[in-house]
Amino acid sequence: MVGFLHQTHTNEDGKSTISKLRTELYILYFLLKGQVYHGDIWQIIGGRILEAQTEESLRTVKDNKGRVTVERAFMEQKRDQCQLEMSLCSQAIDHVQQRWIMREILPTTQTNVSTEACSTSIGAYSAAVQHKCETWLREQDPDFTPVRQLFSDKYGYSNCITHLEQRMPVIVHSIDSSFHLSSTWVPPGVQEAFDKACHLELRSQTGLVATYLDMEGYHSHQRNPELELYHLHVKMCRAKAEVEVYELAIGNAPASDYSDSDGGHELLTSSSKC
Repeated sequence: MVGFLHQTHTNEDGKSTISKLRTELYILYFLLKGQVYHGDIWQIIGGRILEAQTEESLRTVKDNKGRVTVERAFMEQKRDQCQLEMSLCSQAIDHVQQRWIMREILPTTQTNVSTEACSTSIGAYSAAVQHKCETWLREQDPDFTPVRQLFSDKYGYSNCITHLEQRMPVIVHSIDSSFHLSSTWVPPGVQEAFDKACHLELRSQTGLVATYLDMEGYHSHQRNPELELYHLHVKMCRAKAEVEVYELAIGNAPASDYSDSDGGHELLTSSSKC
């Protein structure tokens, strides 16, 4: 799988599906490496590759009953994947903020600092720097929500107003091109919030690509905690919006005749092979 992240195959325009997916996964790997448990990173990456394969399958499945089954398994996997992604981004955000703290209190010219003095300084500056980080994020995004609130505000909006909203099909923002799921629906407001979050994440990723990737391959130059913090935050917001979409969509989908632990997983896996 490491080899997949470092392949250089693209089409003539350099915008093939495999190239875009590889770039997305490399940025994710780069930001999470050393910040979270390594096995969780590969679980996220492996799950994302499986999703991309299933998305391709959903474009071609014509049988209605078969499609409903694949869609159900796909939504459950997306929901679980995004919940893990939220957790990992939250952990990485803590690490990036700590790196920001160290940069603030330990100038590059200062070389002899005792461990005790460093710990005291970190304790004194931690809250102030966290506030500074959140202030900076608010300047980048007027709709900024602190990490702690992202976890505490669980889907109350959609659950309260679902019955008042019109229905629309779930739009999947595929790595290639968007398509919709035919077996379920969500309120337009929930889908629109997800669409906006996807747009912000893609725009943020573009900024990171320009900073960290060069013409000859993938190389880190100079770590930029501001850009990394912002991208991790918008990625976490997108994951939360996506969880909300699929929680609602699963609840609105037709009843399924398989459990999460058996046939659905097998069908999803087999339908996604390429």
